[in-house]
Parts: sequence; structure tokens; C-alpha cells
Amino acid sequence: MRTIAVDDATFRLLAREATRLGTSRREVLRHLLAADEAPPRVLPERAVELVDVVATVAGHTVKGQFTPSTCELRVLTRPWSGRTFCSPAAAADAVARYFAAGRPVPRLDAPVWRVAGTGHVLRAPTARRVPCAPVARTA
Repeated sequence: MRTIAVDDATFRLLAREATRLGTSRREVLRHLLAADEAPPRVLPERAVELVDVVATVAGHTVKGQFTPSTCELRVLTRPWSGRTFCSPAAAADAVARYFAAGRPVPRLDAPVWRVAGTGHVLRAPTARRVPCAPVARTA
């Protein structure tokens, strides 16, 4: 068997897609390289679940979608319009910086994401909270 070296960011993307699809990294890569083959099958128990969330900051309501399996949060409201962040905390920091208009934002003033249907505070796993840059994806 031969190996292919990939950078850490590419490896994480392959791992994330493999988790989302319920398959292996090898199968994800094979699918990406072979356009004529059928895509990997998504297992029902591994289907992507999205949770609608909202945050209120400076009198503005910001809408988003949280993916529990990856801990990513996609902000749907302008000026982000579909920008995906690696965690709810990263998205909250971006929202707080935008509405602070250049002023320093105290850590306790970051917006709190709430589940849209129930109003409960979104509780994401803290073990996966790492500093990150926004994921450069839009849909």
C-alpha cells in the first residue's frame, strides 16, 4: 500500500467529512478523485443534524445553525451570510467584534447562542474548544 502526505488542515477536512458521512477518510478521498463513482452512502444514524440558534447583541438578532457532530456554527445573518465558524465561541467572538465597532470587547459581553425553538442556552462540548480561524466555506 502506498501513502500520500497531506497537511494537517486537509487531514482534518477529510476526517470531518468521513465522520459526517459515516465512512473512512480513504473512501471520502476516493470519491473526490473519482467523479464517475457514486458518492459514499450516508448512514441514517450519522445524518447531519442542524440546530437553529439565535444570539442577541446590541439590540440585533443574529441567526445561525449549529452542527452538534462537528461543533461548527454557521451564521446566517448579514454581514456573515453563511460563514461557518469552528465553534459557537468563535462565532460569538466574531459577532461581538463586529458590533463593538473597534472597541475592545470584554470577555463576558460576548453574545450567548440560544436554541431558537426553546430559548435554552446552547451548550457545546468545551473539550473541543480550540482557537481557530473561520472556516472558509459558504453555501
